[in-house]
Amino acid sequence: MTSPIARNILWVVWGVLLAAFAVFIALAFGVPRGARAYVRDATRALEANVFVPEGDVELCTPACQRRGAGETVRAEEGAEIQPLGAGASKAMVRFFDGSQVTLEGHGRLRLDTMRRPRFPIGESPNVVTLVLERDERTPADALAVLRVGTRYDDGSQGPREFWIETADARILVAPDTHARLEMADGELRVYHEAGAGTLTVRGNGIMLGSEDGRDGRFIVLGVGERTVIGRDGIPAPAQADPEGLIAAAGFQEEAGRRGWEHIPAPVAFQSPPESAWVYGEDGAALLSLRREDSRKSPADLVLRHDLGNVSLADATYLALTATLRVNAQSLPGGGDRAEEYPLLLTLVAVDDDGDEFAWRMGFYTLAPDPEAEEFSGARVDPVRSRYVETGVWTEFDSGNLLEGSNALAFAHLPTPRRAVALKRVEIKASGHDFHSEIAAIQVWWK
Repeated sequence: MTSPIARNILWVVWGVLLAAFAVFIALAFGVPRGARAYVRDATRALEANVFVPEGDVELCTPACQRRGAGETVRAEEGAEIQPLGAGASKAMVRFFDGSQVTLEGHGRLRLDTMRRPRFPIGESPNVVTLVLERDERTPADALAVLRVGTRYDDGSQGPREFWIETADARILVAPDTHARLEMADGELRVYHEAGAGTLTVRGNGIMLGSEDGRDGRFIVLGVGERTVIGRDGIPAPAQADPEGLIAAAGFQEEAGRRGWEHIPAPVAFQSPPESAWVYGEDGAALLSLRREDSRKSPADLVLRHDLGNVSLADATYLALTATLRVNAQSLPGGGDRAEEYPLLLTLVAVDDDGDEFAWRMGFYTLAPDPEAEEFSGARVDPVRSRYVETGVWTEFDSGNLLEGSNALAFAHLPTPRRAVALKRVEIKASGHDFHSEIAAIQVWWK
């Protein structure tokens, strides 16, 4: 008869044997499976090339350094890039798969994820995830612009994902796709410009019954289409690119200079202002508006381009864009009536009653000073004017003037209007001494 002590020892022995067998089974089957999972899923972080074609850029990795024009540096995962110099700088980033982006304006870009499989037989996709933010210290209309170009996919690199994340949307850029993002305060505009791929935009707003069965909504933009995402985080329906109403946006071609008519001043000015087609440093044609030796007397210079009588009854989009700079002005801001800007762009439209009305946007480089000994009464329109740096080329885009969410829309004029037709566009310079230039101007309509 076996004693209790012997039986207990026997149970212990069997327990040890069974535990050892279980460990053996786990090692025999678990380790290879775990190894396979590791080989399949393991990724490695990569670096990107950052080139500064113009201006200065701040690169934080995490220590921040200023990089100047012509410099190329390597940036690791998590690095942040921000152009400096009030929008006069840009940074180009090239990734391991040949894709690249260009950051311009008042934005900050984080290289959040740059990974590819660690082993040739890995099944994880090549992933690039970028996070785009706008510099909140800048004016509400200041843009952060990101241009994206992904490389053609020949299948040799395996699955690929290229993501751009913002506070309002998450965007998946397929291979062979060229896109542009413009971020202002409270609005994100996404354009699918070219390529054979797709651009999927997923907003952060909540919409029940969404197409993908989850919170939010996504849309796929075709080539030439765009969407706008406002504060609600829901992308607007895709729209095709609008049509330009002026024969040529720029003045480099003869067609761009035709159609502009100088409007004679009602009175003769001392030292009258002059307009002329000139050529810039790069040889491009410019419209120059200049006045000197004014002796502090006001004068206006106006050119207009008739657009016929474009019906806006069924229009969904109307915008004015321009490339411009103000080189000098002597009268601050827009003068004491906020109408004497060194450069003023105007659209003349017709409302429901058949009456003409004007939409204006002024640009100035010399800000008013209420405490100045001279011109202390000068002021600007806080909504319909823009401060620009002296001698710096500026890209202006009014946004959709028919869209109520746009602060510049016709609906937000001091006397709100509904435009039913568009008649002409005007370029004006006003004040005392001034010198302004325009390289391109276009009116977009759809």
